[in-house]
Amino acid sequence: MRLFPLPSIVLSVLFALALASPVHADSLTLAWDPPSDTTTVGYIIRYGTEAGKYTVSLDVGLVTTRQIDELTDGTTYFFAVQAYNSNRDRSALSSEVSGLAGGSGGGPEGGPGAGPTSVVASIRDGGVIDIAWLPAPGTPAGYRVEVGTVSGHTVYSAYVADAAITFDIRDLPAAAYFIRVRTFTNGAFTAPSEEVTVAATDLPVAPLPPADGSCVAPPGAPRHLRGSALDTNVHLAWQHGAGPVTTYVLEVGSSPGLRDLMMLALGPGTELRGSAAHGTYAVRLAAVNDCGWSLWGTEMLVVVGTVPGAPASLSQDVTGTLVNLSWSAPTGGAPVTRYLIEAMTASGPFAYDTASPATAFSHMNTPPGSYVVTVRAGNTAGFGPPSAPVTVVVP
Repeated sequence: MRLFPLPSIVLSVLFALALASPVHADSLTLAWDPPSDTTTVGYIIRYGTEAGKYTVSLDVGLVTTRQIDELTDGTTYFFAVQAYNSNRDRSALSSEVSGLAGGSGGGPEGGPGAGPTSVVASIRDGGVIDIAWLPAPGTPAGYRVEVGTVSGHTVYSAYVADAAITFDIRDLPAAAYFIRVRTFTNGAFTAPSEEVTVAATDLPVAPLPPADGSCVAPPGAPRHLRGSALDTNVHLAWQHGAGPVTTYVLEVGSSPGLRDLMMLALGPGTELRGSAAHGTYAVRLAAVNDCGWSLWGTEMLVVVGTVPGAPASLSQDVTGTLVNLSWSAPTGGAPVTRYLIEAMTASGPFAYDTASPATAFSHMNTPPGSYVVTVRAGNTAGFGPPSAPVTVVVP
């Protein structure tokens, strides 16, 4: 079992560097998660042959994976990454990782192999999740573990060599966590494993207060949160958890895991009606009484307004490291003001909001590799379903 204490987990989400095994004899492939800010415009990889001493700096632009070539076989290299903004201000260095050029890799080059199977997860009192799975066949270079509070989304991620990990989730309290694992082999990540869910509410609940009303324990987390929207009118409803409740607290974010829009104290009732601007909102609830707060209930997404349909006829063209994508706008339905380009890369999922209704996109200096790409159409209500995927191969 590998332990990742709280500071390491936060670092892995905001700015972790994950090292894959060598792609060929004198190369190493690096991958990292982007920071959560919106000001990053590029990255600088720094490396050398001594820990903490970097003799080479490489500006790689706005990518989150890069193959480093022309390394010396049998030499260990140490790597770190910095982000920079449009003023060329640099972030602090990421955590350092090392790799042996010419070491044993994930087998011959080619497409992704088999993904992880039989993923199991359990939560322990104290705020950690134990996750384990059956090792993939062959000699995988490692695994990417993804944890979110909404199905299909990732808030925490980490890259590990073993088929087990322990996540410290004390700074992400929720009623349930959604977990997926990908194998890194043959220079690419596989599709995710089947998603598993672990519920914090599976832990023993606090007993009900005695009849005299004296305080015993905080209430249980709210259950079965559901929401609907008709134009700008929003309706939320939920069920009580264990124990008495004096107040519910509602938090709203602009995307899963964020709490950047609203915190609102409600009464003890179990529904709320109101209005909201068109958009997609991440919503969660906690219950409060004189003894304290419950865990947060399961987060959900509420879409206000109508999102567009799926784009059609996505196609791609590759010239050297220049990738050109084009597609057709959805037919009928809600208007389109922007598109979201999503790709499966060597570092996991990547998304780019074009902020434009144009139906073409170009990306220069694309690192070598194979990418599975889809496009989603969006407007002020959010993004609709994805197009059919295409596979982009950059030699």
